[in-house]
Amino acid sequence: MENGTVFGGSTKTVNYESKQIIM
Repeated sequence: MENGTVFGGSTKTVNYESKQIIM
């Protein structure tokens, strides 16, 4: 899931952090 655009713009950073939160 690529929700980087939804959170902000940094898909790499946000996606990495969001994965840790989901896990």
